[in-house]
Amino acid sequence: MIHKYKQLGLNIVMDVYSGAVHVVDDVMYDMLDYTLEPFMAEAKCPDYIKEGLKDKYSEEELEESYAEICALVNAGQLFTDDCYDEIAKNWNKQSVVKALCIHVAHDCNLRCKYCFADTGEFHGGRSLMSAEVGKKAIDFVINNSGNRKNIEIDYFGGEPLMNFGVVKEITEYAKEEAKKHGKNFRFTVTTNGVLLNDDIKQYINENMSNVVLSIDGTKETNDRMRYRVDGSGSYDTIVPKFQDLAESRNQNNYYVRGTFTAYNVDFAKDVIHLADLGFKQTSVEPVVAPETEDYALTSEHIEKVCAEYDKLTAEQKKAVGDRQITDWLTAETAVAKATGLKEKYCFVSFVENPNYVSNFASQYKYLEMMQNLRPHYENGQIVLGGNQATVGSKANENKTKDVKVGFASGKLGDKTYVVMVMF
Repeated sequence: MIHKYKQLGLNIVMDVYSGAVHVVDDVMYDMLDYTLEPFMAEAKCPDYIKEGLKDKYSEEELEESYAEICALVNAGQLFTDDCYDEIAKNWNKQSVVKALCIHVAHDCNLRCKYCFADTGEFHGGRSLMSAEVGKKAIDFVINNSGNRKNIEIDYFGGEPLMNFGVVKEITEYAKEEAKKHGKNFRFTVTTNGVLLNDDIKQYINENMSNVVLSIDGTKETNDRMRYRVDGSGSYDTIVPKFQDLAESRNQNNYYVRGTFTAYNVDFAKDVIHLADLGFKQTSVEPVVAPETEDYALTSEHIEKVCAEYDKLTAEQKKAVGDRQITDWLTAETAVAKATGLKEKYCFVSFVENPNYVSNFASQYKYLEMMQNLRPHYENGQIVLGGNQATVGSKANENKTKDVKVGFASGKLGDKTYVVMVMF
């Protein structure tokens, strides 16, 4: 199953079951209307597709685009199968438990106005979970996980850091039990950040695979809804702590999570503000609330909300455009310094993870994806040889051509760049 749409001149295609998101050209975007599920790859573009699009595109364009669709299908990024289909059909059978959300604190040190948990007490009174209950939860998920090895544990609340000693005790117990039963636990904690300190940060970084940091945006936006028991705002306290935690995790394996309401329907400014604070991983989502609440979103807000998403798309396009200009300006220098090759085609990419640099094949695929390149091959193979490679290509049955590729990497300021030269 796919979902496709246009936004601000971009053709966006989402593969529902894999979660892959593609920005495609007009040919592929239109061709996807003619493809059938389940997708059956053929050596050539089917005649019915050519017939349907012959007035818009050349046969060469159609063949090229069809080959790209096939490549994405083969890579598991388009028209992927629903891996839960059989499970859904047999829902009445005993289910395997793969994840557990543990509410370690039915209490909170904030009184967020929109809180679905009634400011942490869940309409049932404020209390903290004991370690014994938490350990029984671990036993439960192990005993009901079947032959599944990997298990997810989410520490939630309320505010989990109000009961962090128990969080640590449960975590250590889970790790010991995992050794006995051949399991692997992946832990996540969601926090408002008020109680974050160096000791908690260290433990989180050593034991939590992911961290969710709750903040809504600007100081005005955040403190309007996310305030303490005494009514004072939380922004000034949590921002430096969140920035420190994000940097200590190398801007990976966390995200800041915000909520927009009727008070900040212009939430694009809040997303941009969070980016300006240095956060690389951000999710800002609409509030869910009865229409009787003054902060609730209603049908009257839809047009404005859609416009804000357009703003964010425009900002992203601008950011990508600026990056691409910078990349091209540095390409000649980078290539000359790193390879000494006289390039016919040169592409430069800045990568956040230097590990990509060590594997040419992975990096080539990365470049192809991120730069929306159309390499001179179809259904070809990459043959490695030192820091050079030959991409064997077969444009059609009667013509074969080779594209030699030079590959190099280095540092430009605080960024790692990767250069690919095709000639």
